[in-house]
Amino acid sequence: MNSVMYFAGFFDGEGSVSVIPHTKYPKSIIVSAQVSQVDPRPLIVLKELFGGSLCQTKNRKPSGQDGHMIWKWAVTHKDAERFLKAIQPYCIVKKEQIDIALKIRSLVRTRGGNAQNRVLPKDTYDARVALLSEWKQLKEGA
Repeated sequence: MNSVMYFAGFFDGEGSVSVIPHTKYPKSIIVSAQVSQVDPRPLIVLKELFGGSLCQTKNRKPSGQDGHMIWKWAVTHKDAERFLKAIQPYCIVKKEQIDIALKIRSLVRTRGGNAQNRVLPKDTYDARVALLSEWKQLKEGA
């Protein structure tokens, strides 16, 4: 069995993609992917293959009552990009979300230095804003 295809299906059904403006650097956007579930075994394999973090937390029920313990695997930035690129061809449900997240990641500059002291070109900023707007519309329609 191809593990990438398995994890694409697993993520398509159980995972989520997030695209969030950075709170400290407003022109930056954080791309992340995460999966939560009770059984940690597939999440341990995801961490081994793609990095990220794995933690256990108490699941909250909608009523606010405490639920059972769940495991959560999460990746951000370059690790999220590498994971999303690997599963993208095999996803169906989250394909559009992954496409937008990867477009946003393609606009990340890889030069060194302090991010807050660099000037972001207007066209790059405008492209990020447009993709973030497209992301919000996609999520609202879901």
